[in-house]
Amino acid sequence: MNKNKNLNLIVLIINIVLSITLFVINVFYQLPAPKWDLTFKFIGSALCLTLGAINLTFGLIKKNINVNFSITMLVGLALSFGGDVAIEYEFIAGAALFALAHVCYVIGYYFISKFHWLDIVVSLLMAIPSALTIALLPSFDFGSDLLKYVIVGYSIIISFMFGKSISNLIIKKNLHKKESRALLQG
Repeated sequence: MNKNKNLNLIVLIINIVLSITLFVINVFYQLPAPKWDLTFKFIGSALCLTLGAINLTFGLIKKNINVNFSITMLVGLALSFGGDVAIEYEFIAGAALFALAHVCYVIGYYFISKFHWLDIVVSLLMAIPSALTIALLPSFDFGSDLLKYVIVGYSIIISFMFGKSISNLIIKKNLHKKESRALLQG
């Protein structure tokens, strides 16, 4: 029992230290010092991936996680890290890696809650206006139609990821309310 408490405390401390480090790195990344930009961006992205790997490992040791969700999210974090690096050298390659990462996140959310009609409704409510805004407003000039289409596609993927997360929140919240009422009513 004491060994479990020590492991829990160690992992908690590691999470806190890495999260604070990530916060500080992000602050420096935002400062106007061009020679820091890529270094801090890459370190910050690597820290997110490291946090994901540590927490997946901890969950596997404790045997109290949704393994499919956790592994899919870690793959998404790895693809996001690759996207952060690649986008600095080749925009389309970086955007493609980010898009794949967000597809992983969507898949991961389906490991939490199966498909529900609300997923589509919420996602479309975000995807349609965002895609139309990017595609039709002249102030969004990306220099080429190819980049505009890539960004519109990416906005749709992100809308579906965010839409599924919102749908999960609504469905799980309602499910928990029903379960609580059923427990209270006996």
